[in-house]
Amino acid sequence: YLFADRLEVDAAALASPELPAEAAARLLQIVLWELEKVRPWLAGGIGDRLRLIAEKEELKLKIMMPPLFIAISGAPVALPLFESMEILGPDMTRRRLMHALDKLGEAGSGISKKAMKGLEKDYAARYSASRS
Repeated sequence: YLFADRLEVDAAALASPELPAEAAARLLQIVLWELEKVRPWLAGGIGDRLRLIAEKEELKLKIMMPPLFIAISGAPVALPLFESMEILGPDMTRRRLMHALDKLGEAGSGISKKAMKGLEKDYAARYSASRS
């Protein structure tokens, strides 16, 4: 998976009883936005940012990680996630997250335009202080 451009992603695998598909889509979008702030692109900074998201979203990291593993590696179990994201680089990581969001949208669990506007407002209010 480290050398593939596009992975097969099953939209149903991105969801779980603890994190339904709509919530997974919301989470992946927030992760996409928050990863823009990671500089330099290193596993430690990526991990710190994902832990911050878990805290702000009031999610346990173990609930948040499965959809990220699926989006990044195409499988529920893979090499360590933060290190995999570092190796893949920011562009490939973003591409895989967007592909997972597209798959959720195709399955009817994406973020509508109206919901995206609400999410953007919520995101700006909750995450604006966490710029660095």
